[in-house]
Amino acid sequence: MEDFNRKEWLKTLKRGDKVANKERYDWGTCKYYRIYEVKNITKTGKIRLDSGELLNEDGEYCRNNIIWGSTYIHIVPITEEVLKVNGEVRIRQKFYNLLSKAEKGDYIYTTEQKKKIIELLESGEKNE
Repeated sequence: MEDFNRKEWLKTLKRGDKVANKERYDWGTCKYYRIYEVKNITKTGKIRLDSGELLNEDGEYCRNNIIWGSTYIHIVPITEEVLKVNGEVRIRQKFYNLLSKAEKGDYIYTTEQKKKIIELLESGEKNE
C-alpha cells in the first residue's frame, strides 16, 4: 500500500462500505483485521461504524478505558493482505479447535488415521 493515498480514500467512503482495522494484541502485533461497515458519514466528515464508534475525519478513534485498556481504530481498505491475514487466522483457529476436540476425545480415529495425522504434524517447520 505504498501508493495508497489515505485522505483521498477516506473522501470516497460512503454508507455501506466495508473497512478494516488491525486488531492489536501482544504489544502491538496484529492477529487479524476486524471488518466494519460504514453506517453513516456526518456533514463534518466523521465516520460512524456499525459497531457504534464515531471516527474522526482521519478515520481514527481512540478511547481509554481504565478496566480494559485503550481501544484504537485506524480504518484501512480491505485489501488482499487483509483477506489473506484473516483467512490464515480462520484456518489457525479451526486447526487448534479441532486439535483440542481430538485431545478431549470428541473424535475417534483409526490407527492408520492417527499415523497420518502424526506424520503431517511432524512435517511442519519448528517455530523457534
